[in-house]
Amino acid sequence: MENGNILYRKMLESDETLLQTFTKFDYLWKSIELKHLKANEYMKQYLTGEWRVWQQDERDVAITYHLEFAPSNNKPWIGTVIINPNKRRQGLGISVIQHLKEELREKGHKAIFAGLPVEADMWIQFLSDCYFEQFKVEKDEQNQMFLIMVSPLQ
Repeated sequence: MENGNILYRKMLESDETLLQTFTKFDYLWKSIELKHLKANEYMKQYLTGEWRVWQQDERDVAITYHLEFAPSNNKPWIGTVIINPNKRRQGLGISVIQHLKEELREKGHKAIFAGLPVEADMWIQFLSDCYFEQFKVEKDEQNQMFLIMVSPLQ
């Protein structure tokens, strides 16, 4: 699939090294998401959605995970957006999110959700830049506070 000069492909098990490379120095992501798990163990936790590798000029530049129908509300959710550290702050993440939003809109969805820890300021700002707004705050099973954000697809 193509969006401008951005293409995606389904992520393969062999791409776990890509996940490790993109997050090698991302200590916030590692502490919140990866914790004690290896990359392949982390990815296997999320099998009901779709992992994608995004490419620009035939180079891997981003990884995403999203669900079209999340168990919590039967709506689309973005679970992970990881950009190659050498490509950050160039609008690539916004382009990837925009592509996902367009794809889901074409399928008839009205909104997309994302949940993130309330202390992840940079992630909140990123999603705000992608036209997500605060929906609510809730606690998970470990009593951690999460900000739920939503973006209309109209």
